[in-house]
Amino acid sequence: MSSTTIMILTMASVFIGACCFGGGYAAKSYGKSTKAVISWIVAAFFFVLLIPLIFAVFMATGFAGDAALN
Repeated sequence: MSSTTIMILTMASVFIGACCFGGGYAAKSYGKSTKAVISWIVAAFFFVLLIPLIFAVFMATGFAGDAALN
């Protein structure tokens, strides 16, 4: 994958994570169960923190992207 593709996937992941934070806030505001709110927040942390971290590590180690081609 090129570095541009990784960047776009990272941006999309962060956007999805932000939407999940919004979903958690909306679930809490509308009085949904605590399980639903925690599920939204866990999904948000997954998309905001873990997915970009995985992309960054693979780019830095050369397993993906332009570094792998050299």
